[in-house]
This record gives sequence, C-alpha cells and structure tokens, in this order.
Amino acid sequence: MTELHTQELLPVAHIHRIFQDSEGYMWYATEGGGLCRDNGYQAHSFNTFGIN
Repeated sequence: MTELHTQELLPVAHIHRIFQDSEGYMWYATEGGGLCRDNGYQAHSFNTFGIN
C-alpha cells in the first residue's frame, strides 16, 4: 500500500481507481466521496450528492 502526500485532502480514504490524464492531474475514484482531482498540491472533489 502506498500513502499519498495529499491523501488527507481527499474526502474518503478508500480509493478504487487511479488515473493520470494528459495534463498530469491524478484522478481518484473513491468510495462514497466521488471523483477527486489532485495536482500534487491540492485535491478537489467532484460528486453528484443531492442531484436527482
């Protein structure tokens, strides 16, 4: 298991998938926390909670 240096910025600790896009962003698919984008300094989460 590898610990991420920005892991404390993610909404949850359980990551199911990791992907790096062509711009260098790391994307994490999390359990219950949505999709997170990490630029190495900060993480931003995207989710659909509350949207029907």
